[in-house]
Amino acid sequence: VFLFVRAVNNYNTSFASNIFSIWLNEKAILQKSSLLNFDEYTFFQKITLNKGENILLFKISDQNSYDWGNNYSICIGDVYGAPIKGIEMKPVHK
Repeated sequence: VFLFVRAVNNYNTSFASNIFSIWLNEKAILQKSSLLNFDEYTFFQKITLNKGENILLFKISDQNSYDWGNNYSICIGDVYGAPIKGIEMKPVHK
């Protein structure tokens, strides 16, 4: 499966200068990077999920005044971002 992360601010500008980190099941996938370093402002990476529940942690730091933290999208799917049968994302906290 693939993990996709994209950011759009309140001005529909598709890039972020703030820093983010991602962990999957307590293992770092990405540490302190910016979306400006990736083509088309989308981070994607092949990941391996465990059978059953997996925990994805996404940390946003160094937010600027454009509300980046409210406009991230996260997707787990095939290489094109399409859903995969049997994989469901749900929040840990409501």
